[in-house]
Amino acid sequence: IGLSPDYPDAHNNLASALAQIGQAGDAGIEFRKALALRPDYPEAQAGLGTLLTLGGRFSEGIPLLLKSVQGRPQSLTARMGLAIALSESGRPHEALPHAREAVALSNGQNAEMLEILGRIYAQTGATADAIAWTRKALDMAAQAGDQQLVAELRAQLASYEASAARLR
Repeated sequence: IGLSPDYPDAHNNLASALAQIGQAGDAGIEFRKALALRPDYPEAQAGLGTLLTLGGRFSEGIPLLLKSVQGRPQSLTARMGLAIALSESGRPHEALPHAREAVALSNGQNAEMLEILGRIYAQTGATADAIAWTRKALDMAAQAGDQQLVAELRAQLASYEASAARLR
């Protein structure tokens, strides 16, 4: 950045690194610099959008994530970020197609994405789908030896199954 302050990739990369170490304020500044230099920069849109939604600023973050997905429809990060943001802002029906697409982009090989898809199905009231996707995530996490995720998924699955039993 010192050598080339007008290079949007440098600002975006610095912003991503700052976000990873918990310096959200500085990360936001760098994402904004990248977008000032290149307004149609999907990676910076996704980064800033995710940062804003993590801070609860959904009305600012979701439009950026939407722009990012429009600019890079095959971006797994932007798709899942948008799905999570929509879900957490109380819009699970809008989140669902983005979560399904993210799972498809990952070839169904990411247990955390499967878990998120299951959670969004649960939010929409599709308990049977929530159970099915959470079971897939649980199997994958168990095969990977991720005991923490296995424990979380077992608790979620029990909750979904209890909810399904109450509906019968």
